[in-house]
Amino acid sequence: MRILRGKVVGGQVVLEGESLPEGAQVTVYAEEEGGFHLDEESIQELLEAQAEIRRGNFVSAEDVLRELED
Repeated sequence: MRILRGKVVGGQVVLEGESLPEGAQVTVYAEEEGGFHLDEESIQELLEAQAEIRRGNFVSAEDVLRELED
């Protein structure tokens, strides 16, 4: 997973300096005024958290619920 930035131009998302292969699946996070903003440090933390999950370093929802029941 990569985090890319861009702008909407003519109703389409135009990426800044990068392109994706045709048919690539994407998720768009649209910043809103008064909302929150991801700075570079937050983006790096998010990417590291995703890498930890891919390595299997996480607690499953089932484990969390089981612990709450105890």
